[in-house]
Amino acid sequence: MAVILEKVYYKYDVDDNTSEEYGIFDISMTVEQGRTVGIIGKTGSGKSTLMQHLNALYLPQKGKVTIGEFVVDRKSKDLKNLRKKVGMVFQYPEDQLFEETIYNDLAFGPKNLGLTNDQIENAIKGAMEDLELDFESMKDRSPYELSGGQKRKVAIASVLAMNPEILVLDEPTAGLDPKSKKDLLNLLISIKNKRNLTLFFVSHNMDDVFLLTEYVYVMCDGRINFEGSVDEVFQENKKLRDLDLGVPFSVEVLELLEKRGMYNGPLKPMELEELADLIKDILRGNND
Repeated sequence: MAVILEKVYYKYDVDDNTSEEYGIFDISMTVEQGRTVGIIGKTGSGKSTLMQHLNALYLPQKGKVTIGEFVVDRKSKDLKNLRKKVGMVFQYPEDQLFEETIYNDLAFGPKNLGLTNDQIENAIKGAMEDLELDFESMKDRSPYELSGGQKRKVAIASVLAMNPEILVLDEPTAGLDPKSKKDLLNLLISIKNKRNLTLFFVSHNMDDVFLLTEYVYVMCDGRINFEGSVDEVFQENKKLRDLDLGVPFSVEVLELLEKRGMYNGPLKPMELEELADLIKDILRGNND
């Protein structure tokens, strides 16, 4: 299911005494089905506002959003069928867990879609399996008894149980310890591939964006400042820093090595295993 935004504009009402504008302005993008897209920008850049147009929580004041056969503009109504297709996972989604058992929490969305009891159970089993949560041992447990990482998985599973075709993740690894973060990112990659999801990933963590995404939109003041493949974007280190964004850890290490005269290659992001091998080669060379 492709996602196409054409000059989407949404401006918040603000105090008349300020000249600042808040919202998103003339946003255009085309994301083909099955792609993984990163959306980055500092706080207030418009990332969340943009994402909430994807399932019509906000309707564009100008322009339009096309998602598969659905066209959303300022006059759109009866958007229930669209919202079945677009799953939203907000930051700290575990704060939205509210039922007495994990099963009931995961059943809430599918029930609202009108699924039968058997369909609901199958949807829950599939979502829990994808997130490596054991159905039999966990379905009757309270979500409040779980660790932070498990709660996050349950919250994401509650969205997957509705079988969306598009998944929007807003800072899904925020607050997790390094191991839980790595585990969740690996699961998200697996789930995306297994279900052929179109995935939008909003994050302030540049390493997460590098690991998970294929194409990146960089936002500033409600507009797309620049865009490109993940490798292209993360070679624009000065642009990213000028926008108060960081660069992946591997790039910081390569910059440090360059300053010390130990490296003169491209300042490109890489996975930690590749970085470790490079550093070993550099040290061996210095010792020869």
